[in-house]
Amino acid sequence: MSLKSIDCPKKNYFADFNLNQETSENKWIDQNNKKFLSIQDFNVYFVKTHKTASSALQNVLIRLADKRNMRVVNDLNKESLLAQNKRLNNKIYFFHGRHDVKMAAKAFPRNHTLYMTILRNPADQLLSSIYYFSSLKDQKKNIFQNIQNESAMKSLGKKNRVFCLLKNSASYDLGYVGCAESYTHSEKSLIELFKEEFDLVILTEDIVCLSVNQGTKRSEPKDRQWAESVISRVSNADLILYNYYLEKYKILSKLLKNELQNLKRLNELYQNKCTDGRQKKFFYANVPYIGYALKTNLTAGYKDYCWKLTSTELEMIDYITKKSKNKVSFGFDFLHLDYLRFVRHQNNTQKKMF
Repeated sequence: MSLKSIDCPKKNYFADFNLNQETSENKWIDQNNKKFLSIQDFNVYFVKTHKTASSALQNVLIRLADKRNMRVVNDLNKESLLAQNKRLNNKIYFFHGRHDVKMAAKAFPRNHTLYMTILRNPADQLLSSIYYFSSLKDQKKNIFQNIQNESAMKSLGKKNRVFCLLKNSASYDLGYVGCAESYTHSEKSLIELFKEEFDLVILTEDIVCLSVNQGTKRSEPKDRQWAESVISRVSNADLILYNYYLEKYKILSKLLKNELQNLKRLNELYQNKCTDGRQKKFFYANVPYIGYALKTNLTAGYKDYCWKLTSTELEMIDYITKKSKNKVSFGFDFLHLDYLRFVRHQNNTQKKMF
């Protein structure tokens, strides 16, 4: 699959596909059949996993939606009701929670949707979560002592859901394990289940886009050693999935070596052209992150483009939502009317029944 086909330079996109398959700009082909006939027949359902650089990828996908006038879905429940009566394509959804396969399929039928997610080295992901979440600020010692104690971590998870994002964090988001649980089935069954549900898998390895939401804290060497020593017992499911795709990544990264180097050069070019370097900022007024300081002397064309390249997911969602509401081509207006008609019809039907 060409990186160009989804509007990079941004990030490495490595699907679980046969390297000898034919690919093109307007056709997406999986291992068994032609899943998408054209780009107009194309939906995206992105399951964001915590602390995996999914925000940077979401920035890429929102720019894709913006460029191709894709409809950004904001309400999955509403979309599932609409999808019962209409075939609605050219849409995209960003899901940041526990993935529900059945619910997703109602709104985004599998035969018209590219399901994608992102994985990261589980040890890095664990440390990133510990350092990032403000509610864990004073819990580091407690976590280090108890993370291998499943019952203790489950108890903590009942009080604060953030503790569910430490053990098997990605697999918890994907719905394969419960809060603070270990995976108890076979490695083969997990991989097969995962491959059935996701068409495109991204690894946080060589990042060739602008990192729009970088954490402010760096892990200490001793903490890194600790994470490496416990990760196989703490996040066994995440490790199975990550290692499986890491082997594919190693092969593909060699084949795409020149393209990756070019993308990294472009990344540096964009940073120099658009920004005055990194800058500490805040989400929700109190969550720190490292973003970019946009240059103040950019021309009109560059100003808009550079702003999009360096904006966070919250800023991009706000932008695309406002734009969507003002453009009939995005479908918000007629879809809202269809939804109201559907609800009225359901209510009238129920009244007649009783």
